[in-house]
Order: sequence, then C-alpha cells, then structure tokens
Amino acid sequence: MPTPASGPSRLHWSIVLVEPEIPENIGFAARTMACFGVTDLRIVGMGEKISPRAHKTAAGNAGLIESARRGTRLQDLLDDCHLAIAFTRRPRLPAQNLPEIEILLRDLDFPGRLRQGASGGDLRVALIFGRESRGLSREESLQATHLACIEMVAPGMSLNLSHAVAIALREVQRQGLLQAVGQVAPGVEPQPRLEKREEIYADLIGFLEQKGFLKDGNRGRNLTHLRLLWQRLNPGFRELEFLRGLVRKSLAP
Repeated sequence: MPTPASGPSRLHWSIVLVEPEIPENIGFAARTMACFGVTDLRIVGMGEKISPRAHKTAAGNAGLIESARRGTRLQDLLDDCHLAIAFTRRPRLPAQNLPEIEILLRDLDFPGRLRQGASGGDLRVALIFGRESRGLSREESLQATHLACIEMVAPGMSLNLSHAVAIALREVQRQGLLQAVGQVAPGVEPQPRLEKREEIYADLIGFLEQKGFLKDGNRGRNLTHLRLLWQRLNPGFRELEFLRGLVRKSLAP
C-alpha cells in the first residue's frame, strides 16, 4: 500500500444540486457559494443548457454556473470526493442516521482528519441538495456517506434550495472549516475517494450475484439493505483493500 507523503492537507467543498427544478435557484446558489468562497458547483440533470434565468439571479457569479461540472447521475459527480453529505428533511429508510448539520460536522472531526493527513493529501467534501419538490430519492440518499438535516421549528417544513445551501455553508464557516489546512503525517491511512468505494462495492455485488444471493424475489430489498449497511459502515482505505482481496480470492477458480 502506498504511504502518503508528508505535506499540506487542505479541505475543499463542493456543492451538488440534484435536478434543480427552478433555474433561479441555481443562480441564487451560485451567488451564495461566491459569498463563502466556494467555487466548485456540480449539477445533476437540467438537460444540455441551463436557462438564462439562472444567470440573472447569480448576481455577477454566472461563471460558477458556466464552469459547473454536469452529469446525468449523482454517482458520476462524486467520484473524486472523499465524503458526501446529503441534506434531507427525513431519513429515506428508518435505519439511516439523520443528525443536524452542526453536530455532524463536529463529529466528523475535520481538523483531526487534516492533522492526521487522513486523505493522504487534500480532502474533498460534497454537500448534496435535492429537488425543490421532493428532495433526494432513497437511492440517491444511499449514495452519500452521511445524511444531515437543518433544524426547523416543526416537522414537514422545508427551506428554499439556496437558503439551505446558505445555512450549510454558514455552519461550515462558523466551525472554521472553509479554509482549513493541516499537515499530512507520513504513514497515516488515507481516506478513500468515493470512486474507489463504489468500485469495490460493485465487486462485492458481482460476487453476491455469482453466488446466487441476489437471484430470488427479494433482490431489490436485499440490495437496499446492502447499500444501507455500506453507508453505515463507511469503510476506510484498509477495510476496502481487505474487502477487495476477500472478494477476489473468493471468486478465484
């Protein structure tokens, strides 16, 4: 296993909008990002061209929209991230944890991760926001490493998309995480990128397919349980390497 070299470790933030339905909200979100110095916008869906209405509400920050990374699936826009926090009003499955964003950011201990060089270099975190009308699907919520909510006075209430982005980034700023920098310590286990997690998860599903575990009438339910378990485990680098070796050895003739 490669050993990360010593040197600076920086925390980077990406805003991911999943199929936003109101173009103006994209512009407002870009404006909010600029206010907090966050420049990496990613958009799932929206077709080939974003409406000019989004540019009008960006207040001079339309460049963030033009440079936004685009994709048709959420998973395609998370491959280079190490952690992905999805915002939702309620868990999509009863077993999912849904802490307030303030508590989650504190518990993830980003300063500690940076001091230890937990990513083997820079650490990229995606903040994911769903559709205005119905939020994120169950499957999309399971693609995140963590879920978070923004506390409100009553259940069932919801925020405008750009307001949710603003509150999340303000909490990131309040905890001193926007420009956080640490020192990579040599020999520390790196934080795996989500691309690697998904690659090994696909290997695991392939192994279960071959063994006939997913061929019965409960396939959909079993896949949901596996994805939920994967999210709750949030395996680290060494655990992923162990699982890869275990699956490959089990599949060997």
